[in-house]
Amino acid sequence: MFENAPINNASFLNRVSMKNLTTANDMFHHCTRLKNISISSDLSSLRYMTNMFYNCTHLETVDLSSSSFSNSNAVDAESLFDGCDRLKSALLPKMIICNARNMFCNCKDLSNIDVSLLDMSSCSDFAQMFVGCSGLLHIYCNDGTDWSTNKPDEDHWGYYMFSGCEQLSHYTEMTGDYQLSWAKV
Repeated sequence: MFENAPINNASFLNRVSMKNLTTANDMFHHCTRLKNISISSDLSSLRYMTNMFYNCTHLETVDLSSSSFSNSNAVDAESLFDGCDRLKSALLPKMIICNARNMFCNCKDLSNIDVSLLDMSSCSDFAQMFVGCSGLLHIYCNDGTDWSTNKPDEDHWGYYMFSGCEQLSHYTEMTGDYQLSWAKV
């Protein structure tokens, strides 16, 4: 949609109805001037966000927390922020994720991420979700998030999920700390 566009912000999206939008694949792909974005629209029909912010190399903050997503349909978020190496903050709304492969791949400046509102129970692929996030210190999850369940094989589910996350030693659930001893780091 706006792939390679020389836009600095996308505030105009909040003035446009996005209620019937089902696919946002590549929406801001390679918008290298985009630095901050906040979307507070009704996104209840959205199902595909693959590469939505792919390679937005100057993107620092994303706020989708005021957007409303469906409580019954899963969203494909593969490579959502892949290559956003300056991303420092991503505020995410409550939504169901079915695919998180490469979701934060190579977000080198990301030090903390709160995924506590994401329902990962339907997610079939976490492979390389945080690969290359060399600045990642902490992941905040909701109660019951278990990255290690239902691993069918190493080629898909969580293979290299935390590879290159040298500073990440654990994640915190609201109930305590758990070691990532199963992860290939």
